[in-house]
This record gives sequence, structure tokens and C-alpha cells, in this order.
Amino acid sequence: MLDESYLDQGLTALGRSASRPMAGHTGAALIAAYFFSRENELEEGAGDLLREIIDEIVAKDGEEWGLGAEKPDDLPALFAPYPQEATDPDLLSAIPAALEQKIALLRASGHCTIFISLALKALKHRPEMVRPAVVEGICRLIANFGDSPGQGYYGEEAGWRKGVAVDPEVEPAPYEDLGTAVVAACYELIADDKIKRAGYGGLVHLTTHTNALVELTEMGYGALAQRGFSAHRAHIALLRGLPPYHSNDGQEVRLVPAEHGPCTRAYWQVAGRREISASHLHRGGVAHAIKVSYAAFHLLGAIEDDGLRDCFVREIGYLT
Repeated sequence: MLDESYLDQGLTALGRSASRPMAGHTGAALIAAYFFSRENELEEGAGDLLREIIDEIVAKDGEEWGLGAEKPDDLPALFAPYPQEATDPDLLSAIPAALEQKIALLRASGHCTIFISLALKALKHRPEMVRPAVVEGICRLIANFGDSPGQGYYGEEAGWRKGVAVDPEVEPAPYEDLGTAVVAACYELIADDKIKRAGYGGLVHLTTHTNALVELTEMGYGALAQRGFSAHRAHIALLRGLPPYHSNDGQEVRLVPAEHGPCTRAYWQVAGRREISASHLHRGGVAHAIKVSYAAFHLLGAIEDDGLRDCFVREIGYLT
């Protein structure tokens, strides 16, 4: 199991990611790794490999997300500790209040909600980190997420496009409750034809987005999670509108499930850690693998129907 220092480092990195919000992947990966190692029974040796991978992520200091050696000299390292400040538990409420202004609209494939749900969970486990600089940094991160839902690849001719409107014909009906949202996301994975599509974070980010709403509810922010249902429905609609991705020879690219599950040593013992994710999210692949492994396994607890849960388990390899 990872120790709580990884939560502290993850929160620090999230608070320092405001200038480039996608660098939040780095801090979010540390937080997800901590909870994944605590909430699941890992095979002997898997935790040690996971720790090595996390330490490599820390050493890279956000390089994959544009915060590497070329970052401005006046921009602190992502993991540079904040100055010591007094803890103030009353500050925590500023984070869900800031997220409330953003959560109803799909932003950056759900990353705003995904990152902040992890931050809140970490802060509830580490109240010592509820300090002015940390909270202010995370609130700035929320504020800096724009209005774009992300981008999708619409074929060789159209290419990558932003600002695509949600098609109401394929958008799910309004959710009655959180359980309805969870079921909707599960069916997207189960019914998927396993043909690669590119954009809006794919089913990987629909899974982490769904789990973020689940965890917000578990932490007592149920009304906030419900406010995010509209963004979740938009996420599904945009994913449904993506065409199949074709290789250079014009063939549709089929997805291949991970050979091993993320609780095993073999899963993390890979030569090309950049491409660890079976879902083909090569940029930051290992960070995505950590976050979706945590989210998918945590999400299992929110699936009430035994048959649906069993089906979801059989499909997890296409996410991780």
C-alpha cells in the first residue's frame, strides 16, 4: 500500500496545475494510486511496482503535459511543497462551491469533475492539507477549465473538431437519480462494438467521470453530483457521435483488452509504461491506467444489479 505522503504530493501537484489544467493528470494519478492500493487486494509485488511507477511520474514533474524542462523559470515544480500554513477546515467548502459553477457543463472530457472529486476525497482523508495555498490552488484549477467539452476525431476528412454540438437524438434521457447515471455508463461499455474511436476521452473518461459523480455523492455532495448529470449525458452523446477510427490502410482498428487485471503484478510490469493502457490513450497512458483502474473498481460498488455488475467486470479489460 502507498502511504499518505502520496496524497500530500498529489494535492500539491493539483494545486500547482492551474496554469495548465491538463497537468492535473499528474496529481490525480497519485491520489488515485493511493486509494487503489488501499481499497483493493493487490497481488504480491503489484504495490511495489505501482510505487515505482508513481515515483517516476513525480520525477517527470508533469513533462508529458507541457510542464517539463521548457516551463517558465518562475513556475514552481508541480511537487514543490507549499510553505507551512495553519490548517483551516472551514476552507474546504470553497472547493465544492467553485465546482458548482462548472460541473453542469462538460469541460475537457469531464476532467474538471474528475480531478476535483479526487482532490476532495484526498482532503477529507488528509485534513492537515486543508491550508490556504492548497485550497486556493485547487480553486484556481477549477476556474481555469474552459467551456469546451473537449475534441473528437471525425474521420480523415473532418479531422479533429472542437465545439461540436450535442445531438439530442442520441443524448440519454434525463436521469432520475445517480443509479440511472451509473447504469447508463455501464451500458455504454457493455454495448460498445470495441472499435477504436478517438475523442472526448473515450470510455475511459466516461468511467472516471461517472465514478467522480459517485464519489461526490458518497462524500455528501449529492446535490452537486446531480447538477453534473447534464454534463454526463452530454459526454455520452458526444461519444456516441464519433465514427470508427481507421488505420493507414483504411481498416477499422479493433480494441484489444488488457491481458492482465490491474490488481496483478504482471499488469504493472510492462516494458512500455507510456502505453500501459489497453484503451490506446498513449499520452499519459500510465496516469490514465492508474486513474481508470481505481475508478472502475470503485464504481463496482455503485452497480446495484448483480448481472450488470458481472457484465461490467468482464469488460473492464477494455478500459485498463
